[in-house]
Amino acid sequence: MSANRIGQVPVFFVATTGTPSAIERREHCKITADLARGLGIPQHLTEPRQVRIGVTRDDVAASTHGSYAGRLGASANFTVDEFVAGANRVEIHPDSAAGRNDGGVARLFGGGLLPVDARVTLWSSAPSSTTIDGTVRQSFEEPSHERRFEEVVETGGDDLCIFAAHGGDLELGTSAQLSRLKAELFGRGRMPTVWECRGIGGGETCRRWHITSSEIQPASFPGFGHLLTAYPPFRSAVGLHGFRWGRRLGYPDESKRGLILGGRASKDDKLTIRAAIESEVGIRGLIAFYVADEREGDASFRGLDGDLGAFDQTPFLRGTSARNVVNRLSPAGIQIEQSRGVRHHPILAEKVAVGIAKALAEIARQPNGWPLAVSA
Repeated sequence: MSANRIGQVPVFFVATTGTPSAIERREHCKITADLARGLGIPQHLTEPRQVRIGVTRDDVAASTHGSYAGRLGASANFTVDEFVAGANRVEIHPDSAAGRNDGGVARLFGGGLLPVDARVTLWSSAPSSTTIDGTVRQSFEEPSHERRFEEVVETGGDDLCIFAAHGGDLELGTSAQLSRLKAELFGRGRMPTVWECRGIGGGETCRRWHITSSEIQPASFPGFGHLLTAYPPFRSAVGLHGFRWGRRLGYPDESKRGLILGGRASKDDKLTIRAAIESEVGIRGLIAFYVADEREGDASFRGLDGDLGAFDQTPFLRGTSARNVVNRLSPAGIQIEQSRGVRHHPILAEKVAVGIAKALAEIARQPNGWPLAVSA
């Protein structure tokens, strides 16, 4: 399963007018129609598509600038949001201001200005490999042996899918939690389907590999595509994510502790998860909770570190969009956003995973709850 590939493509700043959003500036790119054809991207771009952009040895050899060799191995995932005029051209966003490192240039090259005569290779898949039930399907060879982005699927029952779309070094702690959640469910005789996308590569991993959940496309993520085609919609899905909520007042070395429970599952299910996590943590009110619900309205539960209802990023973390991956996997999807103060604290992170497993078991026992498949 090889990805379509086009090499030695010149890179330019985005030439169109307008002010991009923070996500667009960091994660989006624009390509010419001939590149889209070569990558197998439909000419009428009704949905965004992801591509991997990287610097190979052939790209370095094609550049006329000697210093470009220092960029060898750089690569990042981008969402194609527009076709631009011309031929054989990719455009990425500059930083919003000098030194901000918030644009596509910083995402791909690690910061600074766009290199002189930059040349890149584009692939039509975001992960370089997808493993389904132990069978590895290589899409392309990573430009760097030190950094990689891969996708893993373990198929189970069609009742529940648990996943971490930003695992590994992207949103630290979510991969370990996913593993613990799976083990807890297995220990209760349950067999969920598991999906994980993980970036490996240290401190720059999140900047390079993250793709916003509402934009992830099955054509660009083969494992996700497999889940959407091999299964009917799951009865439920639970996605583990992470966000930043600043430092604790009086504790500058510690991050605030909060959870946002979103998605399109019922509010009762989200409140059941909140109660189970609090019970497992053992200290009521230690963690702030925000429950997002389109039908019955949101609810905020203040914690020791503050109120997530007053956090300006909470509206963007609700996970209730129909395009969010958790809601595409199931009409009863639950997105669990966790601050660094939870994910980076080993004990709290583990207790959250255990609490989720206990809540899922309780939901399954309720008269209107969805059943969990039992392992053989």
